[in-house]
Amino acid sequence: MTDEGRSSMRFCSYLSRLPWYSWMLCGAIIVYAIWDGCVIVPDTGTYVHMAPHRSALYPLFLRCYFCFFSEETLRPLAFLQTALSVVAALFFVSSIRRCFCFKKMRFVEFFIFTLLMSPNFGTEPYSRCVMSEALAYPLWLLAASNIMLFFKERSVKACKNFFALTALLILTRRQFLFLYPVISLLLVGIFTYLRYMVRKECHWPLVAYAALSIVVTDLTERGYHLAVHKMYRHVPFTGQQLVILPFWHTMSSDLHLSDKKQNAIFHRAQNILSQRELPSKHIVGSLRYFYDYGIVGRILRESTEDVMQNENLWARDEVQTKMAFELLKHAPIACLCGYIKSILVAYIPLRGGTGGLAALWLSFLLLFFVTYRRAERDEKRLLECIAFMSASNIGLVALVEPILGRYTVYTDSFLATVLIAMVFSQTWPGKPILEARKSCNT
Repeated sequence: MTDEGRSSMRFCSYLSRLPWYSWMLCGAIIVYAIWDGCVIVPDTGTYVHMAPHRSALYPLFLRCYFCFFSEETLRPLAFLQTALSVVAALFFVSSIRRCFCFKKMRFVEFFIFTLLMSPNFGTEPYSRCVMSEALAYPLWLLAASNIMLFFKERSVKACKNFFALTALLILTRRQFLFLYPVISLLLVGIFTYLRYMVRKECHWPLVAYAALSIVVTDLTERGYHLAVHKMYRHVPFTGQQLVILPFWHTMSSDLHLSDKKQNAIFHRAQNILSQRELPSKHIVGSLRYFYDYGIVGRILRESTEDVMQNENLWARDEVQTKMAFELLKHAPIACLCGYIKSILVAYIPLRGGTGGLAALWLSFLLLFFVTYRRAERDEKRLLECIAFMSASNIGLVALVEPILGRYTVYTDSFLATVLIAMVFSQTWPGKPILEARKSCNT
């Protein structure tokens, strides 16, 4: 039997052993999704109409859906997206069960499943919103499951699945470019500190598979924009976000940029800011940072549109990207400090004192290090990988956006669930860990 067949049989076997309350929760989530329907958000129209600054996969997903249903019929879409999230979360929990063993297994599994489904509740539930997170989140749970299986079961097939799912994630949300440094580290690791996990004959095939996934992702993204927007380019969205931080720290400077378009955009944005009396002096601390960051971004987009009225989004994005690096040269230290502040402000309140949030994160870090010290070798490598994922995600987001929960929920949920599994992992005195896991899975 193939690896895919064995994996499917294990998953089906896990589903057959689910307790009644887990089935009731899954049913309640799906019934509520059908009853309440989809949630339309401000970004929905850009996905429905395949806007140039959106990645390929979710607009194509919606286009396939609209082949069977009208744009006014969204309840089946809510069912489909919610079902994908439920199945992906169950697959993740089944993978946790394969990798760890708990003293109170059913309780821990139910708690982890509830935690994984938590982004699907609230004012903008992922599974019911018409936005890319509805597809990205279940894909992420599948990718996280496979990287966990790679470290815990040393499965080369799981590693290949992770590379393939990374390609789908990047084609859904460009945010997942943060996984490329993770893939690079994994490839270096299989030749060095992870070589005990992968047979020597599998080293170069894994490198080739990773390279193929990156090339296919790039060609697919470009091919999509060529077919839909007549431009063989990437998503034109980087520059307008990357320029905000350097402009924020140079907007009061008397600069003259060598490029005429860049200089016109810079001074036009300066004039608009001065006319509107921004940044506001009445909003202080972290709130001022978030408030003015959004306004400055909108003003820069307005200024770029005014200066480059007859040029397409890709030309504007190219100018904004070059402008970002040009401004960075004039205030490198200020930009670096602002970058660090954008990370700290997400975890430590900057309005005096440490606050409960800082204490919570310190407690979490303490738990991480205590768990790490007591972990086995493979578990340590897994925690290191997830920590690097989190750092890569936060580092990438901080370059272009304030760090909000909607951007970090992917790595946060992964790290939290693995820590929960390790804390509750069963340690039977005198019984080998493999035998203990076998007993738990019977």
